[in-house]
Amino acid sequence: PTARDVAERRARDPWGERPSTAIQLEEIALFLLLWGEASNLRFMPELMCFLFELARSHLAAREASSSSSSAGRAEPNSYLNAIVRPIYSCVFHETFADVEPGGRPLQLDPEAMAEYPRNYDDWNEAFWSL
Repeated sequence: PTARDVAERRARDPWGERPSTAIQLEEIALFLLLWGEASNLRFMPELMCFLFELARSHLAAREASSSSSSAGRAEPNSYLNAIVRPIYSCVFHETFADVEPGGRPLQLDPEAMAEYPRNYDDWNEAFWSL
């Protein structure tokens, strides 16, 4: 089964049966772990919900297919390197060219900047309908 199939079996009916306390605590911990490492992506709540659902699906699929707890362990910083940094890089490069050695961002040349550069709200809007 795919990760989506497994997650849909654990789908929530907001008016239906309440999940167990253990599942609720697991999901709260998962969200706080994602949120804690998300940096400026926190300003995009729909994106954070999307990442949460992906992580929840991944964990559910891993639990369904894994018999040992150490199988499929992620590399350190894999969430930052594979998810947070690439997304933030897209948002950053919409307005800025690079970062000075002192850490200050350099604005794009007016010719290189889009007429209406996207900001956090625009990027977040892409996740409204998912």
